[in-house]
Amino acid sequence: MSTAAAPARQLDPDSVSELRQATEHIHAEFGTSATTPALLKRIATTANAFGDGLRHHCRPVDTDDGLFVLRGLDIDDAAAGPTPDSWATAGDSGAAHDITLLLLATVMGNPIAWEGQQDGRFVHNIVPSPGHETEQTGASSTVLLSPHTEDAFHPGRAHLLMLGCMRNHDDIATTAASVRKTRLSERDVRTLTRPVLPILPDDAYAEAQGYAEEPPPVPALFASEDGITLRFDPAYTPSTRRTTPTGARTGGSGKNWPVSPSRSASLPVRSWSSTTTWSSTAVFPSRPATTAPTGGSSAPPSAFPGAAPAP
Repeated sequence: MSTAAAPARQLDPDSVSELRQATEHIHAEFGTSATTPALLKRIATTANAFGDGLRHHCRPVDTDDGLFVLRGLDIDDAAAGPTPDSWATAGDSGAAHDITLLLLATVMGNPIAWEGQQDGRFVHNIVPSPGHETEQTGASSTVLLSPHTEDAFHPGRAHLLMLGCMRNHDDIATTAASVRKTRLSERDVRTLTRPVLPILPDDAYAEAQGYAEEPPPVPALFASEDGITLRFDPAYTPSTRRTTPTGARTGGSGKNWPVSPSRSASLPVRSWSSTTTWSSTAVFPSRPATTAPTGGSSAPPSAFPGAAPAP
């Protein structure tokens, strides 16, 4: 498998200005990024009025890399303030950045949220949190996350994960791997497209971990209109058919909110840390989920695009 820098798209000054002005107006009107129907309606109305230039920068992923880096939205590190010690204490300290992510997510698709995660906010704060240093979740800080597809256990997962990098003082690189850039034999593909083992909810989904029925086996690879697509989370895939992975812990709970089937959906995330991002969003875009990211941090800024219905 070859390695290369991720495809990058540079926002032009007019697009940056358009996005910043829209963010400032909405932030002045609402003062928060907490989920409300009025805020989401305003986000949608504003995003629909954006010009073709910004929309072109936010076009669907168009390479087999399965991701792109959007550049041009610089962060004032001093103005961002100290890194919060948990998502719960972050509050609205980065509300303007959340609104920017929601606007971008709405241009790319339909933002979604998990009702039981971070009070149902559409933008999650990903921060290194005391007591969670070694978990395979975004709150960890001393371990590498295993390469994985975001929320791989759920059939209604987002097709695109957006991560806004707030802080990376140590210049830690992020790695993402696309299954479409691997060399798999026909035998490998036949094996990996067989539904053999389930993927279980991670530690952030205590409610889903309490699912009473046997979780169904799912294939690691499946076909879509654009090509082969990956569904993969080794940290939460048991080695045999059992209902809990070895060493699994419980954390927050989550249920998927309904998403319109007519468009793609996205999940935004804002990620803070000395080595990573601070905030994130999920979206359903027009290209299947092809990537499994990993890196030197607990919340790598990567995207998982995809539009085809996943098994």
